Amino acid sequence: MELLNKREIKILHLLLNSKEMHTGQEIALLLNVSSRTVRNDIKNLNVLLPKYHAEIISHKGKGYELVIREEDKFRELLPKSEYAGSRGHTGDSEGKQLVEEIVRKILMNCLHGEVIFQEELAESLFISATSLKKYLPLVRSAFKEYNLTLVSDKKKGFTIQGKEEKIRFCISDFLFQDEKFESS
Repeated sequence: MELLNKREIKILHLLLNSKEMHTGQEIALLLNVSSRTVRNDIKNLNVLLPKYHAEIISHKGKGYELVIREEDKFRELLPKSEYAGSRGHTGDSEGKQLVEEIVRKILMNCLHGEVIFQEELAESLFISATSLKKYLPLVRSAFKEYNLTLVSDKKKGFTIQGKEEKIRFCISDFLFQDEKFESS
């Protein structure tokens, strides 16, 4: 296994876990570093990644994307437990994965300063608004672990209330560490 610094591992986890691209500014905000540091880390990763049949591609105006050409070879880069957790191959229930995805979508909207409404969120997850409401208590408990409150308002959509550093910590955990949320 190659030696990666913590930021590089977090960048890999973020890009591996996310279905969306992330700009250097978003990654910098999450890691609490400058955009230049993120660019340098990605540059260093791109020196190493071809050996593992992967690369991070920058799409101008859209963000970074991790492209894996050969999964088996890429697995050699990250410890097995990290890779399995990152790719969602943990064998956990569909409900847990859905709760995690709901949390991620709400956090990403918070990160972008955007609002998401229940119908819009349900539609993006391909579930009904009624089904979404059934998962909200678990979503709220996930946020409560970080001393955050999920507020749902018909006119204002979902918002997260709490200290900024708690929100950042929650974003970091859910976007970088898939196995963080565990329902009882």
